[in-house]
Amino acid sequence: MSQYMQPPPDSYTGFKSSNKRPMCYFSNFYGGSEFTFMSRRTLNPRLSELYERLRGYDWDSNYDKFVESRILLQPSTRTQYSKATYMDPYYKSQGDGPRVAAGVLAKLISGCYVRKGKTKLSKDMSARLTAVNTMCDEWVGSGANVKASDFCDGTLLEKEMWMNEALVLKFADPFFAALLRNTHPGWLVERGGPRDKKSNFVGEKGLLSRCLCECLKGL
Repeated sequence: MSQYMQPPPDSYTGFKSSNKRPMCYFSNFYGGSEFTFMSRRTLNPRLSELYERLRGYDWDSNYDKFVESRILLQPSTRTQYSKATYMDPYYKSQGDGPRVAAGVLAKLISGCYVRKGKTKLSKDMSARLTAVNTMCDEWVGSGANVKASDFCDGTLLEKEMWMNEALVLKFADPFFAALLRNTHPGWLVERGGPRDKKSNFVGEKGLLSRCLCECLKGL
């Protein structure tokens, strides 16, 4: 861990949840912060409670439940999980493990909105919304169905506020707090990928980097 107390090399491009330990743990997919953040991006109390119930669950001790939930939301993953040789990038079983990047479930759930320029959900997202409502019945209880219009975006200022709230909760955990406290700010950069390279969250000036650095100052 001591190597991360020094500035990163010029070749460093940022972390992702799929990276090796410990840098992967700065991803919002670990520590519940993705669930917290997404719970703020809806005015539907039932959907918000679903995120919060999922955040409070002990995924690290129940990896099989994570697999079940991910397959429900993303059926295309069933094939890979059926292979005995599959190495799940969202599951770290070595060293300080097991740890599960369960926040990917929040990311999948939050995809059930109508994209800009579209008038309705795609076939795949319609099926996922049905899965979200199945999860609501299981985790929250029966009630009115969640709709695509229940998923909100929020302004950049609101997103920063929600992200800060999420990270304060995450780094209240001694494990994550020690990790952040012993990491140079230069490492606190989320790397953009093909799908999110234009996101407000990634890069040195990205929202997650700014919020992580603010959180570090508060420790």
